[in-house]
Amino acid sequence: MATTVSAKLEQVYTPLREGILSGRWKVGDRIPTENELSAEYHCSRGTVGRALARLVQEGLVERRTSDGTRVIRTELSPSVTPLELDACAFVYPSQRHEGMWRTLLGFQEAADVVARRVVSLSTGTDFRKEAEIIGRLDDFSVLGAVLLPVILGPKEMAYYTQTLLACRLPVVLVTMNIPSMERPAVVSDRFHAGYTMTQYLIGKGQRKIGFLDNTTWTRRENYLGYRQAMEEGGVTDFQKWVQLDSSMIPHFEDPTRQPIELAKAYLLAHPDVEAVVGADDFLARGLVQAAEELGRRVPDELKVVGLNQYQAAKAGAISLTTYSVDYEKMGRLSFEILNRMIAEKVTTAEEIQIRGEIIQGQSA
Repeated sequence: MATTVSAKLEQVYTPLREGILSGRWKVGDRIPTENELSAEYHCSRGTVGRALARLVQEGLVERRTSDGTRVIRTELSPSVTPLELDACAFVYPSQRHEGMWRTLLGFQEAADVVARRVVSLSTGTDFRKEAEIIGRLDDFSVLGAVLLPVILGPKEMAYYTQTLLACRLPVVLVTMNIPSMERPAVVSDRFHAGYTMTQYLIGKGQRKIGFLDNTTWTRRENYLGYRQAMEEGGVTDFQKWVQLDSSMIPHFEDPTRQPIELAKAYLLAHPDVEAVVGADDFLARGLVQAAEELGRRVPDELKVVGLNQYQAAKAGAISLTTYSVDYEKMGRLSFEILNRMIAEKVTTAEEIQIRGEIIQGQSA
C-alpha cells in the first residue's frame, strides 16, 4: 500500500515539475488548484499537497493561501537547495497535557544524547490539523517523526489512517498503536494497568467494583484488564457497575472539567458501588471530588484508583492510588526506534509495551 501511495505521488510531482521546467507554465503563472489536480490525477488532495511541497522546496513555486500556487522559477538553481535540518519531528496535540509533555521530554533527552535536532509541532485537538501536518512533514525537511495521535472516534481513525498511509517518511507512534498500519509503536500496557488496579481493590476486600472510562474504544484494553480481574475474583455481575462513555472532550486548560461531571452522574446512577477504577487519573480525581460533593467519604465509603500517575494524583487533600506510567521512557524509546530506522533505512512494525506499578495514595 505504501508503495502505491509513493508511486501516485511521483505521478503527480513529475509532470508538474517537467511542465514548469519545459516552460508550459511561465514565471508568474498560476498552476491548477489542488482540487483540479486531484481530479486530473485521480488522487487525494493530500498527495497533491505533498507534490507541491516538493516543488516549493526546489524553489520552483510559491504557495499563498489567497492566491494559489504560482511559478517563481522555470529552471533549477544550484543555490536553491532544501534546508537540511538533520532533525526529527515530534507531533503532538498539546504541551498542557502532562503525559504528552513528559513523552516529549523523554524524546528530547534521547535526541540530545546523539546530538540530533528536534522539531516539535503542536496541533491542538483538531485531528484534521494533525493529519495536515503529518501530510506535509516534507515542508519541514525532517528525517522522520514520532506521532502522538489525536483520535477520539472511528471517523478520526479513518482520516488519520489515510494520512499515515500516504506519509513517505519513517514514523513511530507513541502512546497509541494502529496495528493495521504496520508502523512501530511504544505504548503503555493498558491491560496490565486495568488488571493490576482491579486486583488491588479485590485484595482490599472490595467486590462491588466499578469501571469508568470516557474514551472507550481507544482504551479498551484497560477495561479488558478490569474484566479479567473481576472474573478471576469470582465477581460475575460486574457489568452493572461499568460505564463506557465515548464522549471525551479534551480540555487541556482544565482537564478535570468533564470528568467531574461524568463522575457525579456515574455515582448517582450507581449508589451501591464500593470502589471504582477510573481509566485515567483525571477521571479518578473527578470521582474523588464528585464523591465529596455527594457526601461519600473517600476512602471509607468509596475507594478510587486511577491509571496514569499524573500530577493530578497528588492534587487535593486526598492523593490518588494510581498506576505509574513512565512517559519519559516511552519518549526515549520512540526516538531510539525512529533514529535506528533512519540510520539503517529499515522498516519495522514492532510494538513495545511499557509496564508500570501501583503507586499507593490515600484514595484506596
